[in-house]
Amino acid sequence: MTIEALPFEHRPRNSIANNLDKINELIDWVNLDTHLYASATGERVTVDDASSVKGLTVDGRSVQDGTPTPDEPVAVQVVEGPLSLVIGDASVPIDLQGNTLASLPDGTRDELHIDSVGRVWIEKRTGRILTPTDVSSVNTLTQVTNGARWNIDVVGLTSEEIPNDSTNGFCSHTPFSRTLGLGSLGSHVFTFGGKVYYVIEGDFTASTAVTWVNSHQMTIIYPLATPQTIDLGYITTPAIPSGSVVTVSASLTPTIHLEWWVDDSITELINDLIAYIDYKTEG
Repeated sequence: MTIEALPFEHRPRNSIANNLDKINELIDWVNLDTHLYASATGERVTVDDASSVKGLTVDGRSVQDGTPTPDEPVAVQVVEGPLSLVIGDASVPIDLQGNTLASLPDGTRDELHIDSVGRVWIEKRTGRILTPTDVSSVNTLTQVTNGARWNIDVVGLTSEEIPNDSTNGFCSHTPFSRTLGLGSLGSHVFTFGGKVYYVIEGDFTASTAVTWVNSHQMTIIYPLATPQTIDLGYITTPAIPSGSVVTVSASLTPTIHLEWWVDDSITELINDLIAYIDYKTEG
Protein backbone atom coordinates (compact mmCIF):
# COMPACT_ATOMS: atom_id res chain seq x y z
CA MET A 1 0.00 0.00 0.00
CA THR A 2 1.25 3.51 -0.86
CA ILE A 3 0.44 6.91 0.54
CA GLU A 4 -1.57 7.71 -2.59
CA ALA A 5 -3.71 4.59 -2.03
CA LEU A 6 -4.93 5.64 1.38
CA PRO A 7 -8.71 6.17 1.56
CA PHE A 8 -8.76 9.89 2.11
CA GLU A 9 -8.33 12.96 -0.06
CA HIS A 10 -4.81 13.66 -1.28
CA ARG A 11 -3.57 17.11 -0.18
CA PRO A 12 -0.18 18.80 -0.64
CA ARG A 13 2.19 18.03 2.20
CA ASN A 14 3.27 21.64 2.71
CA SER A 15 2.52 22.02 6.41
CA ILE A 16 2.74 20.11 9.65
CA ALA A 17 -0.98 20.66 10.19
CA ASN A 18 -1.89 18.92 6.94
CA ASN A 19 0.22 15.92 7.88
CA LEU A 20 -1.24 15.73 11.38
CA ASP A 21 -4.70 15.77 9.84
CA LYS A 22 -3.68 12.86 7.64
CA ILE A 23 -2.50 10.90 10.67
CA ASN A 24 -5.85 11.47 12.37
CA GLU A 25 -7.74 10.37 9.27
CA LEU A 26 -5.57 7.29 8.99
CA ILE A 27 -6.24 6.37 12.63
CA ASP A 28 -9.99 6.79 12.09
CA TRP A 29 -9.80 4.55 9.03
CA VAL A 30 -7.78 1.87 10.80
CA ASN A 31 -10.23 1.88 13.70
CA LEU A 32 -12.97 0.73 11.34
CA ASP A 33 -10.82 -2.45 10.96
CA THR A 34 -13.07 -3.91 8.23
CA HIS A 35 -10.12 -3.90 5.84
CA LEU A 36 -7.81 -5.54 8.36
CA TYR A 37 -9.43 -8.97 8.49
CA ALA A 38 -10.76 -11.67 6.20
CA SER A 39 -13.69 -14.02 6.78
CA ALA A 40 -15.23 -17.23 5.46
CA THR A 41 -18.16 -19.52 6.26
CA GLY A 42 -18.54 -23.29 6.07
CA GLU A 43 -18.12 -26.52 8.01
CA ARG A 44 -14.36 -26.04 7.52
CA VAL A 45 -12.41 -22.88 6.70
CA THR A 46 -8.87 -22.78 5.30
CA VAL A 47 -6.64 -19.82 6.22
CA ASP A 48 -3.79 -19.37 3.72
CA ASP A 49 -1.46 -17.11 5.73
CA ALA A 50 -0.39 -17.28 9.37
CA SER A 51 -2.79 -15.26 11.50
CA SER A 52 -4.89 -15.20 14.67
CA VAL A 53 -8.62 -15.39 15.38
CA LYS A 54 -10.56 -12.12 15.30
CA GLY A 55 -13.91 -13.81 15.92
CA LEU A 56 -15.73 -17.11 15.49
CA THR A 57 -19.44 -17.91 15.35
CA VAL A 58 -20.67 -21.51 15.62
CA ASP A 59 -24.21 -21.97 14.29
CA GLY A 60 -26.71 -24.19 16.08
CA ARG A 61 -28.12 -27.05 14.03
CA SER A 62 -30.99 -29.53 14.36
CA VAL A 63 -31.41 -32.59 12.16
CA GLN A 64 -34.41 -34.95 12.10
CA ASP A 65 -34.33 -37.53 9.30
CA GLY A 66 -37.96 -38.48 8.79
CA THR A 67 -41.45 -37.84 10.13
CA PRO A 68 -41.86 -39.14 13.70
CA THR A 69 -44.83 -41.03 15.12
CA PRO A 70 -45.45 -42.19 18.69
CA ASP A 71 -44.72 -45.79 17.66
CA GLU A 72 -41.76 -44.92 15.43
CA PRO A 73 -39.96 -41.90 16.92
CA VAL A 74 -37.18 -40.10 15.03
CA ALA A 75 -34.34 -38.64 17.08
CA VAL A 76 -33.66 -34.89 16.91
CA GLN A 77 -29.91 -34.38 16.65
CA VAL A 78 -28.40 -31.08 17.83
CA VAL A 79 -24.88 -29.73 18.30
CA GLU A 80 -23.72 -30.76 21.77
CA GLY A 81 -20.54 -31.58 23.64
CA PRO A 82 -17.88 -32.60 23.86
CA LEU A 83 -17.11 -29.61 21.61
CA SER A 84 -13.65 -28.43 20.53
CA LEU A 85 -12.19 -25.66 18.38
CA VAL A 86 -9.71 -27.29 16.01
CA ILE A 87 -7.06 -25.15 14.29
CA GLY A 88 -4.61 -27.25 12.29
CA ASP A 89 -3.11 -29.76 14.73
CA ALA A 90 -4.28 -27.86 17.84
CA SER A 91 -7.55 -28.69 19.58
CA VAL A 92 -9.06 -26.58 22.38
CA PRO A 93 -12.06 -27.97 24.33
CA ILE A 94 -15.01 -25.66 24.99
CA ASP A 95 -17.22 -26.53 27.96
CA LEU A 96 -20.83 -25.94 26.93
CA GLN A 97 -21.85 -26.41 30.57
CA GLY A 98 -24.73 -28.66 29.58
CA ASN A 99 -26.06 -26.36 26.86
CA THR A 100 -26.76 -27.39 23.28
CA LEU A 101 -26.75 -25.47 20.00
CA ALA A 102 -29.96 -26.10 18.08
CA SER A 103 -31.87 -24.57 15.18
CA LEU A 104 -35.56 -24.35 14.30
CA PRO A 105 -37.43 -24.90 11.01
CA ASP A 106 -37.81 -21.15 10.39
CA GLY A 107 -34.02 -20.60 10.57
CA THR A 108 -33.87 -19.39 14.17
CA ARG A 109 -30.76 -20.83 15.81
CA ASP A 110 -28.50 -20.71 18.82
CA GLU A 111 -25.04 -19.23 18.27
CA LEU A 112 -21.79 -19.76 20.13
CA HIS A 113 -19.34 -16.84 19.88
CA ILE A 114 -15.61 -16.52 20.53
CA ASP A 115 -13.91 -13.11 20.31
CA SER A 116 -10.28 -12.14 19.73
CA VAL A 117 -9.34 -12.43 23.43
CA GLY A 118 -10.94 -15.85 23.85
CA ARG A 119 -14.22 -14.89 25.55
CA VAL A 120 -16.90 -17.52 24.87
CA TRP A 121 -20.66 -17.04 25.12
CA ILE A 122 -23.90 -18.45 23.72
CA GLU A 123 -26.79 -16.47 22.28
CA LYS A 124 -29.56 -18.94 23.18
CA ARG A 125 -32.75 -18.76 21.15
CA THR A 126 -34.11 -22.29 21.58
CA GLY A 127 -35.21 -24.33 24.57
CA ARG A 128 -35.10 -28.11 24.95
CA ILE A 129 -37.35 -30.39 26.98
CA LEU A 130 -36.42 -34.00 27.72
CA THR A 131 -39.24 -36.12 29.09
CA PRO A 132 -39.71 -37.43 31.68
CA THR A 133 -36.61 -35.75 33.21
CA ASP A 134 -37.81 -32.15 32.81
CA VAL A 135 -41.49 -32.88 33.46
CA SER A 136 -42.91 -32.00 36.87
CA SER A 137 -46.39 -33.37 36.10
CA VAL A 138 -48.67 -34.48 33.30
CA ASN A 139 -52.30 -33.39 33.49
CA THR A 140 -54.92 -34.84 31.18
CA LEU A 141 -57.11 -32.01 29.93
CA THR A 142 -59.63 -33.56 27.58
CA GLN A 143 -60.41 -36.44 25.30
CA VAL A 144 -60.43 -35.67 21.58
CA THR A 145 -61.67 -37.69 18.65
CA ASN A 146 -59.54 -40.81 18.28
CA GLY A 147 -57.23 -39.88 21.12
CA ALA A 148 -56.32 -37.63 24.03
CA ARG A 149 -54.85 -34.19 24.58
CA TRP A 150 -53.03 -33.22 27.75
CA ASN A 151 -50.82 -30.58 29.22
CA ILE A 152 -47.19 -31.27 30.14
CA ASP A 153 -45.95 -29.15 33.03
CA VAL A 154 -42.23 -28.55 32.60
CA VAL A 155 -39.87 -27.30 35.27
CA GLY A 156 -38.89 -23.68 34.53
CA LEU A 157 -40.95 -23.49 31.35
CA THR A 158 -43.21 -20.64 32.47
CA SER A 159 -40.21 -18.40 33.07
CA GLU A 160 -39.02 -19.06 29.53
CA GLU A 161 -42.38 -17.94 28.14
CA ILE A 162 -42.93 -20.05 25.07
CA PRO A 163 -44.60 -17.79 22.48
CA ASN A 164 -48.33 -18.38 22.04
CA ASP A 165 -49.47 -20.22 18.94
CA SER A 166 -45.96 -21.40 18.09
CA THR A 167 -45.69 -23.95 15.27
CA ASN A 168 -41.93 -23.68 15.06
CA GLY A 169 -40.15 -26.60 16.72
CA PHE A 170 -39.18 -30.26 16.76
CA CYS A 171 -40.42 -33.30 18.67
CA SER A 172 -38.89 -36.77 18.54
CA HIS A 173 -42.26 -38.56 18.72
CA THR A 174 -44.66 -36.40 16.68
CA PRO A 175 -44.69 -33.45 14.28
CA PHE A 176 -44.73 -29.99 15.86
CA SER A 177 -47.97 -28.31 14.75
CA ARG A 178 -50.53 -25.91 16.21
CA THR A 179 -53.89 -27.71 16.30
CA LEU A 180 -56.05 -28.29 19.37
CA GLY A 181 -57.57 -31.56 18.18
CA LEU A 182 -56.38 -34.43 16.03
CA GLY A 183 -58.05 -33.36 12.80
CA SER A 184 -56.00 -34.64 9.86
CA LEU A 185 -52.64 -34.14 11.59
CA GLY A 186 -52.58 -37.25 13.72
CA SER A 187 -50.41 -37.10 16.83
CA HIS A 188 -48.58 -33.82 17.34
CA VAL A 189 -47.15 -31.46 19.93
CA PHE A 190 -47.64 -27.70 20.21
CA THR A 191 -47.00 -24.83 22.62
CA PHE A 192 -49.55 -22.30 23.82
CA GLY A 193 -49.65 -19.82 26.69
CA GLY A 194 -46.31 -20.86 28.13
CA LYS A 195 -47.29 -24.55 28.22
CA VAL A 196 -46.64 -27.63 26.14
CA TYR A 197 -49.58 -29.66 24.84
CA TYR A 198 -49.36 -33.16 23.45
CA VAL A 199 -52.04 -34.69 21.23
CA ILE A 200 -51.84 -38.41 20.56
CA GLU A 201 -53.94 -40.90 18.63
CA GLY A 202 -55.09 -44.03 20.37
CA ASP A 203 -57.50 -45.43 22.93
CA PHE A 204 -56.34 -43.53 26.01
CA THR A 205 -57.87 -42.97 29.39
CA ALA A 206 -56.68 -40.31 31.82
CA SER A 207 -54.37 -42.72 33.60
CA THR A 208 -52.97 -44.45 30.51
CA ALA A 209 -52.21 -41.10 28.83
CA VAL A 210 -50.18 -39.97 31.83
CA THR A 211 -48.41 -43.32 31.98
CA TRP A 212 -47.53 -43.12 28.29
CA VAL A 213 -45.89 -39.68 28.57
CA ASN A 214 -44.02 -40.58 31.73
CA SER A 215 -42.63 -43.76 30.18
CA HIS A 216 -41.37 -42.28 26.88
CA GLN A 217 -38.18 -40.27 26.50
CA MET A 218 -39.23 -37.48 24.17
CA THR A 219 -37.17 -34.52 22.98
CA ILE A 220 -39.03 -31.27 22.32
CA ILE A 221 -37.20 -28.21 20.93
CA TYR A 222 -39.06 -24.91 20.89
CA PRO A 223 -38.36 -21.16 20.42
CA LEU A 224 -37.61 -19.00 23.44
CA ALA A 225 -39.71 -15.85 23.53
CA THR A 226 -36.73 -13.93 24.92
CA PRO A 227 -33.17 -14.89 23.83
CA GLN A 228 -30.68 -15.53 26.60
CA THR A 229 -26.95 -14.74 26.76
CA ILE A 230 -24.97 -17.47 28.51
CA ASP A 231 -21.37 -16.65 29.48
CA LEU A 232 -19.00 -19.61 29.21
CA GLY A 233 -15.80 -17.88 30.34
CA TYR A 234 -12.55 -17.78 28.35
CA ILE A 235 -10.36 -20.10 26.32
CA THR A 236 -6.85 -19.63 24.95
CA THR A 237 -7.23 -19.55 21.18
CA PRO A 238 -4.27 -21.03 19.28
CA ALA A 239 -2.46 -19.07 16.59
CA ILE A 240 -3.44 -19.95 13.04
CA PRO A 241 -0.45 -21.41 11.14
CA SER A 242 -0.25 -20.81 7.41
CA GLY A 243 -2.53 -23.15 5.46
CA SER A 244 -4.48 -24.26 8.54
CA VAL A 245 -7.95 -25.78 8.38
CA VAL A 246 -10.30 -24.48 11.11
CA THR A 247 -13.25 -26.62 12.22
CA VAL A 248 -15.41 -27.26 15.27
CA SER A 249 -15.68 -30.83 16.50
CA ALA A 250 -19.00 -31.75 18.12
CA SER A 251 -21.72 -34.42 18.16
CA LEU A 252 -23.07 -32.88 14.93
CA THR A 253 -20.78 -30.91 12.63
CA PRO A 254 -21.84 -27.24 12.67
CA THR A 255 -21.37 -24.41 10.19
CA ILE A 256 -18.89 -21.79 11.40
CA HIS A 257 -18.16 -18.19 10.44
CA LEU A 258 -14.49 -17.34 11.02
CA GLU A 259 -12.83 -13.92 10.95
CA TRP A 260 -9.02 -13.65 11.05
CA TRP A 261 -6.55 -10.77 10.97
CA VAL A 262 -4.58 -10.06 7.81
CA ASP A 263 -1.29 -8.18 7.27
CA ASP A 264 -1.71 -5.32 4.83
CA SER A 265 1.36 -3.28 5.85
CA ILE A 266 -0.74 -0.72 7.74
CA THR A 267 1.61 -0.76 10.73
CA GLU A 268 4.65 -0.09 8.57
CA LEU A 269 2.82 2.70 6.80
CA ILE A 270 1.80 4.36 10.06
CA ASN A 271 5.36 4.21 11.35
CA ASP A 272 6.66 5.83 8.17
CA LEU A 273 4.12 8.64 8.45
CA ILE A 274 4.95 9.24 12.11
CA ALA A 275 8.68 9.36 11.32
CA TYR A 276 7.98 11.86 8.55
CA ILE A 277 5.96 14.08 10.90
CA ASP A 278 8.69 13.88 13.53
CA TYR A 279 11.26 14.92 10.95
CA LYS A 280 9.16 17.90 9.80
CA THR A 281 8.42 18.90 13.38
CA GLU A 282 12.09 18.86 14.36
CA GLY A 283 12.91 21.01 11.36
